[in-house]
Amino acid sequence: MKKLLSVLLVAFFVSSGIAYAQGFTLQSCKGKWGVNGIYGDNEGALVAVMTADVIGGEGIITEAKGTINLPGLLGGRNIMEATFTGDYAVNPDGTCSATFVAEYTNGMVLELSSDCVIMQADESKLATEIFCMRKEPLNITRGIKRGGILIMTLKRLPE
Repeated sequence: MKKLLSVLLVAFFVSSGIAYAQGFTLQSCKGKWGVNGIYGDNEGALVAVMTADVIGGEGIITEAKGTINLPGLLGGRNIMEATFTGDYAVNPDGTCSATFVAEYTNGMVLELSSDCVIMQADESKLATEIFCMRKEPLNITRGIKRGGILIMTLKRLPE
C-alpha cells in the first residue's frame, strides 16, 4: 500500500508539472530577450530588448535599451528612450527576481524591483518566456505615486 501511494504521488507531481519545476539556474535566463510591459490599467507601456548574462557567478542585465510611453501632464504623453542596467537571481523552482535601474533621456532615473516566474522552458531548463511584476507602484510624475503596477513579459529572441 505504501508503494502504491508513493507511485500515485509521483504520478500526480509529474502530471501536474511540479516535478519539472526544479533545476533552474542563472544559466536558464542567459541570452537575448524581447520585453513588453504594461503599466496600470493600460496607462503606460514599455518595449525593450535586453541581454542577460552570467558574470562571476552573478546574473547581470547588459545591453538593455527600450522605449517607454507614460502619462504626462494634462492628458499628454511622455515617450522616452531608456537604458537599463541591473541584476537577476533564479531559484531552482523557476521563481526569479530582478532589479533594474532605468535611465531615461529626460534625466529621470527609476529603480525597478520585480518578482518573476519562468512560464516556459525547454527540456534543458532554458527559459523561453518569463513573466514579471514590479513589487511597488511606479513613482513617475513629480514624486506622486500613481498606484499602478508594471507587469512585463519577456520572450527569448533567436540567437
